[in-house]
Amino acid sequence: MPSRPAFVCPTLHVERLYDDGIWPTLRRALERLERHGGRATLFISTRRARQSERDLGDRLQWLADHGHEVAQHTHFHRSSPPDSRPDAPAPPSADDIVASLDGDYDYLVEHGHVPRGFCAGTWSIYPAAAAWLRRREFRYDCSFRSYALDYDNPSAVAGDSHAGTALVDGVLQIPTTASLGVMARRIATRRYPSVPFGGSSYALFYLHDWDLRVRRKEVAWHVLARRLGGSAVVPVQEVAHAVENAIA
Repeated sequence: MPSRPAFVCPTLHVERLYDDGIWPTLRRALERLERHGGRATLFISTRRARQSERDLGDRLQWLADHGHEVAQHTHFHRSSPPDSRPDAPAPPSADDIVASLDGDYDYLVEHGHVPRGFCAGTWSIYPAAAAWLRRREFRYDCSFRSYALDYDNPSAVAGDSHAGTALVDGVLQIPTTASLGVMARRIATRRYPSVPFGGSSYALFYLHDWDLRVRRKEVAWHVLARRLGGSAVVPVQEVAHAVENAIA
């Protein structure tokens, strides 16, 4: 049987941190992980909170105080409706991409959290985003995946099927390896979806914060937290450090 990866990284794409119905469920899930010695990375989108003028300060600080990594999650939106037909919408412009990134980044920084990790909404890969990450001195990007999507998304194709880590223009590509569901099924058979690097390996699985409102997904998270106990269940920033050492 394949051995367990040296590192396991639970990551959440957090899009509703402002939601008073989701926050207690998210906090409970993270507390369960903590009880088994694990910590997670939270890729946080602030767009909806900014639109509704909700202050995320206390919740962001709770995450940091509990040892979880505050990272950035951005969906790219057009600043104005596209001129093309509704059935063939134009992609966001470079200016739209930068504006979307700046909005999330500035909010996090204003609340005392400078993100160094990133994952794009809908796994979209754009040159303008890559250049922005480099300018902002981001350490890593998890928008890439070790698998291909099972649905059509032209903007994500460049991120499909990355079998290893890579340092590109100063930013590490650390591919996501599985969804929560795939990770839960694979750990039961010890066929871990993982990526090798420098004689070691990691598994990086993801879910959305609102996924935890689905009972079977919350249970899957709790089972994983227990079964991974004793392993190095760490934020992605620790894998980034290990990869940097391996390629130094």
